Amino acid sequence: MSRGGPHDGHCLSPGLHGDAQTWAPVMRALPDGVHATPLDLPAVADLDALVDEVAGRVAPGSVVVGHSLGGVVAMHLAERHPSLLADSSWSPPR
Repeated sequence: MSRGGPHDGHCLSPGLHGDAQTWAPVMRALPDGVHATPLDLPAVADLDALVDEVAGRVAPGSVVVGHSLGGVVAMHLAERHPSLLADSSWSPPR
């Protein structure tokens, strides 16, 4: 779904074998007026490089929500680019 420039609001980051479509049920359940952009994680082997590339897709003041690997990305975004995020949330794999 999302591969372009920075997105504002909420950014949803999937797990290792997921993609933007992983978030389709969540997107359908969001209340009216809540904007969220599901991200596809790029195929980058180095975590720091992955996080830096994702940072280019997240607008300042965004909330990043991640699951599994997406949660790791959200945590590292908060560490490497703290001024970028308004907040972050992550969940462990099930």
